[in-house]
Amino acid sequence: MGACLPWAIRLPLPTLARARSVAAVFFGDKVGAEVVQSFELKNDERPFVEELLRRKSNLWVFRTNQRRFCGDFIVVDMSHVEVCRRPVLALDLKQNARVKTGGGGAGIQFRNVPHALDAIAVHTRVIPRDSPYAMVTGDSRLLLEFFGA
Repeated sequence: MGACLPWAIRLPLPTLARARSVAAVFFGDKVGAEVVQSFELKNDERPFVEELLRRKSNLWVFRTNQRRFCGDFIVVDMSHVEVCRRPVLALDLKQNARVKTGGGGAGIQFRNVPHALDAIAVHTRVIPRDSPYAMVTGDSRLLLEFFGA
């Protein structure tokens, strides 16, 4: 199934609020271990995404496939009407770590971000293909502050 799994899935707040399992919402009740390992939210990830979306309604958050080295999330600021002007961030949560821009502290975790962005562009059309992006790592609490949430 691995080759069939998407690079990223959008996490709307209403979906998170009513679902115990993100994987089950998007892939059905009989999800296997590969789907769970690829998309389920762990540790502080779920509270982070819920709080970010609750406080910043202009953001769309995509859960990236955890087995494809494209960070934990892709965040798109939907404030701009023009698709090409929407800021895009690739995030990788690191417990108890200060916020770093440029991908520091993530090792190879951001290696395939362009593939995830391309898939988001093709499937949602909310960003252009080859969209510029920034990479950010850090603790979830500090990342909420980073976003002004």
